[in-house]
Order: sequence, then structure tokens, then C-alpha cells
Amino acid sequence: MAYWLSKILPLALLPLGLSLILLLVGLIGRWRWPVITAVVLLWLFSLGLAS
Repeated sequence: MAYWLSKILPLALLPLGLSLILLLVGLIGRWRWPVITAVVLLWLFSLGLAS
């Protein structure tokens, strides 16, 4: 179980994984704010300062 968590948990906390989770929540829940947050998160982490 610890091995599984050590492999999956970092992927969920990285910007791409977090934005995919937010997109799924926004699409399933029909909310707009998670989708906008996911796009802004990807945009912020793709800037030259963050990369």
C-alpha cells in the first residue's frame, strides 16, 4: 500500500495531475470555477518564471 501511495500521490499533487483532477470535478459537477482554476494553474506553471 505504501508503494502504491508513493507512486500515485506525487502525480496527483503535480500541476498537471491537479489540473486534470480539477477538470474532471468541473465537468462532472457542471461547475465553472474548477475548470477556470485548472486553466489558470496550467498557465501559471507554464510561465518562464515557474519553469
